[in-house]
Amino acid sequence: MRIQALVMGSAVSMFLAGLAVGCSDETTTTTTTATSSSVAASSGAGGAGGEATGGTGGSGQGGAGQGGDATGGGGGAGGAAPALFNGCDEAKAVDETGKAAVTIMKDAAAFKYNPPCVKIKKGTDVTFMMNFTMHPLVGGTIVGGVPTPDAASPIPATNSGMSVTAKLADEGTFGFYCSVHAPGMAGALFVVP
Repeated sequence: MRIQALVMGSAVSMFLAGLAVGCSDETTTTTTTATSSSVAASSGAGGAGGEATGGTGGSGQGGAGQGGDATGGGGGAGGAAPALFNGCDEAKAVDETGKAAVTIMKDAAAFKYNPPCVKIKKGTDVTFMMNFTMHPLVGGTIVGGVPTPDAASPIPATNSGMSVTAKLADEGTFGFYCSVHAPGMAGALFVVP
């Protein structure tokens, strides 16, 4: 009498079930297959889908289950990063909304403004203090690395002196940059009610 058993299982669960034994003068071959219905052995979890505010992209792909040909889902696409204005994100701007006057200076160690991104209330006086002969101030935007002056900006173009003050009377976002060191030396004022 000959008994043969073939057992197949997934990586997740392997077990032997229903072993049948045949008894007769003839050689009997019995094949028993243990399956788990499409168990997915995943090598990585799928990520959350992206939204405009920035989802996290996932990675990984589920494996096929025993006896099935289904594949686990892939990771979701990452969401878009917050839009920056002259390299500034309003959510990360220094909040100076409690002050009537604010000063922005050139960073002593780098070609940057300190602070570069500031949130203020409408009506706040903003004083820029630095050597404008070396760091000419321009009100405007930088898009794709290209500086563009804004003639309607409340930030005055200044290429001499050491101090200039502007009153930000209107709500909105107003960019500024150094015409010599842009696009690296740039910033924005986020003016709120």
